[in-house]
Amino acid sequence: MRKKHLELIRGEKKEGTPFKKFMKKTAVSLLIIFIVFFLARAVFLWGYGMAGSSLVKTVVTEEKLLEEKVTVEGVIIRDEKVVTSPQEGYLVWALEEGARVGVGHVVAEIVSRPPGDIGESRESEVPFVDNEEQDLQDKKESDSSNGRNGDKYPVEESNQGPLAIEEKNEEEIFDPKEIEYRTSVLVNRLRRALSEGDMEKAGDYYARLKDLSQEQLIVHSSLHSTSSKIISPFSGIVSYYTDGLEDFFQPALIQFLSSQQLGFFEAEAQKIDFGERIGRGLPIFKIVDNYIWYFTASVTPSQGEILKEKRRVSLRFDFVSPHDTRVEVYHIEEEEDKTLVTFKINEQLNNFYIYRQVKAEVIYDHLKGVTVPKEALITKEEETGVYTIERAMVRFRPVKVKRELEEELVVEGLPAGRVVIYNPRFFREGQYISSLKESQER
Repeated sequence: MRKKHLELIRGEKKEGTPFKKFMKKTAVSLLIIFIVFFLARAVFLWGYGMAGSSLVKTVVTEEKLLEEKVTVEGVIIRDEKVVTSPQEGYLVWALEEGARVGVGHVVAEIVSRPPGDIGESRESEVPFVDNEEQDLQDKKESDSSNGRNGDKYPVEESNQGPLAIEEKNEEEIFDPKEIEYRTSVLVNRLRRALSEGDMEKAGDYYARLKDLSQEQLIVHSSLHSTSSKIISPFSGIVSYYTDGLEDFFQPALIQFLSSQQLGFFEAEAQKIDFGERIGRGLPIFKIVDNYIWYFTASVTPSQGEILKEKRRVSLRFDFVSPHDTRVEVYHIEEEEDKTLVTFKINEQLNNFYIYRQVKAEVIYDHLKGVTVPKEALITKEEETGVYTIERAMVRFRPVKVKRELEEELVVEGLPAGRVVIYNPRFFREGQYISSLKESQER
């Protein structure tokens, strides 16, 4: 019997419907689009993160001891007496600028011919000033003027009434000891009048003391045909700089000053050099009290209210290297739109007797806290905060501003050691910041 073999019958290809073809093409297209989108997004985020890493500016928060201060411009007020030249001639200094001097010491000499013409340099005659010895002498003079040495300088003369200074003609001379005695008596009476509140008597004693220093205390005992030695009428620092404001900016006139007057007067410091020719009656040097001086400046009314509550503050003057000087808030004068504040200083700063108009920082308080730069602060959904970087991601952290300083903000709610972005406008929360450590090192 013959076997039958299976025979393959070729069929016809069945074509899909148009709808199925469309769906297939659409699915492939969408798949490609999704792949491209995610690849592009990954590349964009990587590039954005790299760009952010190079643009980001950060600061690490830390707890600091901060200063509350205000920068002001004002004038230095000193107790200073100007000494004028008794005659025409050439000036020869006997002391160095800034030397401490006591009553009766020779400060300068007026000669009739230039120093080179008389065959001797008076600069070589500058005496050695022992500062310790001078301090002891100043202390003794201070003690005596305060009434602690009544035997040497009696404050009162029995049955003589007020101090009587005999009228003498211009050629008559006081002995240096007599000058010292009369000065001491006038100083004691001036202090007593001030302590009793008798300003009329105090003004009279002050005027007489000034007349005595300007007219009689320029001792003419060494005056001869060729020279005149000029002796110090007071104890203090010798300054060869004068600015013409010595009579106006006096401690006794502090309560009468105004903020307009501080800017109205312009100091014109001048100095007469060794061997320079000068005329009679011109100022040649001044004696400055080196124990107490003052600084007066105008501030805003709000700053004045703060300083009213302070008994002592610190000053940092611009004419010395960074140095904080503790001072007393001495007098406050309120005006319509400004407040005039005077500080009393008991510390001798380098060259303070030369300057008149200076700048200073008034440091009135200290506080401790965590700070961030002002530009780091942002507002998000009516909430104030900063952007920090935590695990390479940008996070928003709300904070509360406690105090605003010149360039920084003292904040609450942010611990020390956080990395804060202080150019936040280029970033958003949740952004990835790659290679932060490398960007910070750069």
